Amino acid sequence: MIKNYISTLLFLFSIGLYSQVTNQGIPASWNLNLDDNVKTVNLPGFDLEAIQAEDAVNDYKFEAPWRFGYMHSVDYGFEDGTWTVLENGDRIWRLLVKSKKALSLNFIFDDFFMPEGGNVYLYNNNKTDLLGAYDSTQNQDSGVLGTWLVQGDAVWIEYYEPISVKGQGRLHIAKATHGYRNADTFKDAKGLNDSGACNLDVDCSIGEDWEELKEHNKRSAGILLSGGSGFCSGALINNTANDGTPYFLTANHCFSNPSSWAFRFGWISPNPVCASTTPSTDGPTNMTISGATEIARDAGSDFALVEINQAIPEDWDRVFAGWDRSDITPEFTVGIHHPSGDIMKVCRDNDQPIQAINGGAQTWEITTAGGGWEIGVTEPGSSGSPLFDVEGRIIGQLYGGGAACSGTVDNGLYDYYGRLGVSWEGGGSPSSRLRDWLDPTGSGATDSSAYPALVSYPYDIGIESIDSPLSGTLSNAETVTVSIFNYGENEASNFEVSYQVDGGSVVTETYTGTVASTETVQHTFSTPADMSEVGTTYSITAYTTFAEDEDAENDSLTVDVTHLNPNDIGVSEIISPSSGELLSAAEAVTVTVTNYGGATQYDFDVTYEFNGETVTEVVAGPLEGNSSIEYTFNQTVDISAFGSYTITVYTSLDGDSGTSNDSISADITNINCAPSMDCSFADGFQLFQFADINNESGCEGYGDFTDQSTDVELGETYGVTMTTGYGDQFVRIWIDYNDDFNFTLDELVLDNYEMADGAAGGSYTETVSVTIPITATLGEHLMRAKTNWQAGVPDDACELTQYGETEDYMINIQPGAAYDIGVTNITNPITGTLTASETITVEIFNFGENEVSNFEVSYSVNGGDSVTETFTGTIASGESSEYSFTTTADMSTVEAMYTIVASVSLTEDEDAENDSYEVEIEHLIAFDTGVTAMISPTSGILLSSAEVVTVEITNFGGATLTDFEITYELDGESVTETVPGPLEGNSTMEYTFAQTADLSIPGNYTVSAYTNLDGDANTDNDIIETQVVNSNCAPSMNCAVGDGLQLFQMLDINNPSGCEGYGDFTDQVTDIAQGDTYDVTMTTGYGNQYVKIWIDMNDDYTYSSDELIMNDYVIASGSAGGTYTETTQVTIPADAPLGMHSMRVKTNWNAGVPDDACELTTYGETEDYMVNIVTSLGIGETELTNSEFVIFSNDNENFTVKLTTDYSDLITFSVYDVSGRLITNNNISKANNTSFVYNLNMSEVESGIYFVRMGNSTIGYKTGRIVVR
Repeated sequence: MIKNYISTLLFLFSIGLYSQVTNQGIPASWNLNLDDNVKTVNLPGFDLEAIQAEDAVNDYKFEAPWRFGYMHSVDYGFEDGTWTVLENGDRIWRLLVKSKKALSLNFIFDDFFMPEGGNVYLYNNNKTDLLGAYDSTQNQDSGVLGTWLVQGDAVWIEYYEPISVKGQGRLHIAKATHGYRNADTFKDAKGLNDSGACNLDVDCSIGEDWEELKEHNKRSAGILLSGGSGFCSGALINNTANDGTPYFLTANHCFSNPSSWAFRFGWISPNPVCASTTPSTDGPTNMTISGATEIARDAGSDFALVEINQAIPEDWDRVFAGWDRSDITPEFTVGIHHPSGDIMKVCRDNDQPIQAINGGAQTWEITTAGGGWEIGVTEPGSSGSPLFDVEGRIIGQLYGGGAACSGTVDNGLYDYYGRLGVSWEGGGSPSSRLRDWLDPTGSGATDSSAYPALVSYPYDIGIESIDSPLSGTLSNAETVTVSIFNYGENEASNFEVSYQVDGGSVVTETYTGTVASTETVQHTFSTPADMSEVGTTYSITAYTTFAEDEDAENDSLTVDVTHLNPNDIGVSEIISPSSGELLSAAEAVTVTVTNYGGATQYDFDVTYEFNGETVTEVVAGPLEGNSSIEYTFNQTVDISAFGSYTITVYTSLDGDSGTSNDSISADITNINCAPSMDCSFADGFQLFQFADINNESGCEGYGDFTDQSTDVELGETYGVTMTTGYGDQFVRIWIDYNDDFNFTLDELVLDNYEMADGAAGGSYTETVSVTIPITATLGEHLMRAKTNWQAGVPDDACELTQYGETEDYMINIQPGAAYDIGVTNITNPITGTLTASETITVEIFNFGENEVSNFEVSYSVNGGDSVTETFTGTIASGESSEYSFTTTADMSTVEAMYTIVASVSLTEDEDAENDSYEVEIEHLIAFDTGVTAMISPTSGILLSSAEVVTVEITNFGGATLTDFEITYELDGESVTETVPGPLEGNSTMEYTFAQTADLSIPGNYTVSAYTNLDGDANTDNDIIETQVVNSNCAPSMNCAVGDGLQLFQMLDINNPSGCEGYGDFTDQVTDIAQGDTYDVTMTTGYGNQYVKIWIDMNDDYTYSSDELIMNDYVIASGSAGGTYTETTQVTIPADAPLGMHSMRVKTNWNAGVPDDACELTTYGETEDYMVNIVTSLGIGETELTNSEFVIFSNDNENFTVKLTTDYSDLITFSVYDVSGRLITNNNISKANNTSFVYNLNMSEVESGIYFVRMGNSTIGYKTGRIVVR
């Protein structure tokens, strides 16, 4: 048997700060005080849902590497970054690359050349993840270099160039990958622990017969980043020259240009998890190297062999695995791999594989008939990983299969590996076979050992374990038993074995038996040990002494055992119930009972106390010493009511030696919801600080922090300090005043405060003030803080959003003074029909700590004489009471406004600011109603012939109305119906007409609605009118990353806007003339925006190619995120039809706008406007640039049109209908020193839309739209 030489590097528990290619320090800028204001480029967005849908299909196809990121084609060079020249003439070039919500970023350089002394580093904003230095040793003939992953959504690329080689370096980035899953070892990514729960970390045991080989061969396994966006596995492989040539064997289906590959070795968890749901801990990640050259590959056995372009550093202590090409079927097989980009795993099949053809390749098959893998499993991302035989030699690399986890066990399905024996001759040429490379000496060997070889010892024994005694009730004559393992190749006998306790006397005996190679035997010492002192911990060291032993490191072993008190038990954990949503009336109580003593316990009492109820039951046992059991009470608890509860559980044992550990308590909260959102990108709270609450936390999604509470006082203002890890976080805070566990809008104390507006990943701390309402309910209440990214937190505090976090706390509201009362409301009278004897009723609240009684309460109306009476009742602290004055008030004047002021007077009152309350009410006229809103129809796409007409009716009067008429008019047709009511005074209601409206033909419609009420005192408010546009389409695209238009300007249209997706701006209109050319100015937030503009000349709401006036103009060609404003020109056809027409402006990113103006694209925006085509505008358009043009109307028949300008000569006033027909035309003079004013009477024309124009050929024209009813 051979014994592994274990590198101490693999057992380092400390994690290096940086992921480095070579260890050459830090970037030059880190030691300099350089300005961080460098050029920034933003990667465009992409359709993540579509990518994830592709992944769901492709992950198990084994046709390509396991994709973790979306790769963008980019064009970044020195011209895109910022140069800084140092005092000595050396230069530093930096570029900041950002990609929204990326877990990681990595790059492929298609032109990389480092002169001597030059280097490149990549690092994140926080400088916690660093790659580099990439220097001249990474230069390749192809000029290509691929990097490993850098954590975060913003990565700095820094090039240092000494003056001696100025201008010699070359850098050009062709690819940038946005990591959206499985991004390396990063804290919030899914790489670490992304694989299934049945996987075993490589340091888990898979059998003593392969442990040493596993320890050796895991040093050959690596993870491969292929093509810039996918993960595979593979291994370093030896050749017969044993010269350490850095050959790396992987799968052919993982192949891409290897010059862009990056490799990582030695990523191993220091605390292995073996087929359980417990997450693996991270391990060192500092063995990363880039670039390789294709050597050979062939699909016939799906192999690819590359040579890494740099020598593997000696201090990495890597192994080049051995191989066997004999094609002899092994008794069992082992795989070492990186599934789903995860930390290194191991799997074992105890059955013989079969030779079979899979996917057209000659393979070893781990068979379904044999139950698949017995230990562990492979997954996507494991492709290319080595299959080892019994002797630890590679016999193939993973091609594919159906094996996967099913919980913590595998699904029993097959896997298949391309056979190395077939790959040996491959396709028959050096570029398609392994023979020429793995046997460069032409030895004809059928196998090769690993390099460096496993260290072997002919003689080597040692203590494997100390089997007894164990912690418990010990005596003064404890038997000591040890297990001895023979690590050597030869049998061993007649050697000494010894033990000592606490460094005392050594007991040595001779083992006279024979121990075969790899055999374990036990030896029980005849001399016992005294461990009789209760409560003492004893240190036992056992060791062997064998003259021929060649490795002393494994000879000895030390363990600690404790003499426990015989009787000591307690409840160590309350497993259930736990806080949650909608808990039931029969929640199970389950606890962990721990025997801290040494004696086995039977029939002891365990008790829980809950809501004043005590339940005691007997635990039958046995509960052995130094062990634990779970116990579930037969009696459940009722936690169905929302609220907080405390449960205490304890044991009762006669003679218990330590009662301090008997009991445990837990606080449980039953809430109606616990919304947990995605905070893996650092959305949500990293710090929440409010008065005495000071909670630093991680990513919980939902955090139950109801064990944290603070006292606050009524009416006081407090600072709330919050830290988030991602910008654009909106925050709401509720206090559940009525303790119903429903958070309503009137319980908000912070309403959508925005943190770090416009920022991305980072750490942002802000403080905002919140005030506790003076009328808040005293006592302890639940407080909820909730965030959402890039949009307001929903009104429903239970609603889930994609990104954000929810945290619950407790808050105790206390009075601010010993004595403090005030009027908080005047409940009667209210606006309506009033009388000469109105009763005044007020609400009084006791804000103080003490009850109050016998105090004065007063009111006055419109500043008149005060009416004072005595409140003789008693109001407790935190309670309110109503009081109705016996003296009434005269409010009989119709349409009069009345101001009522009510106040209290208490001698001991400590806060006069809340004593009084004021309200204004109106004595309404009896009859006055009107339509105040047109709810439907609204503008839309492909409206129907039966659109519902719904309006809002307001009763402006005081009398309750019944059976009154309401009418709507559409294109000259009217429909009148009767509203049955009742519609109470000073209130509103919705009414839906039984008769629908036909809006099926695309176009503009004017819909008006009005009431008909006998005796209506004010008919001016009866009617409302709206414009409804039926479009054949309103294509809305994604403009969230800045695509589309932030400004569109053409003559009188000057529209700065946000991201609408589709924007209906048909209320904005400008005159344009046949045959004229006009400037069009546009601003976008993302480059490479293509723009088309149509004018719907024939008014059919279909935009055709012959209606284009701009055809795929490109704004900011080749640019990414930023703000870009450009001006170009459009020419109006000389034969364009006169009159009003719709104009559509549409953008698309990175490609031409489709000919179909209705077609949706992934990124872009659509905006619709109106233009009025006339015969001529004149030549003076710029004169009116800074003028003001406004139109007023009170009745939609008489209009005042006003143009304010410095121009003073005569101008023309004209009115056109929608067909372009001239209705009126007049010359007008300036009415005063500043403005032209025209009073327009349109009472004699038909209802509809008209266009008003003022100006002349010298100064140009201003145009506006009016609606005549």
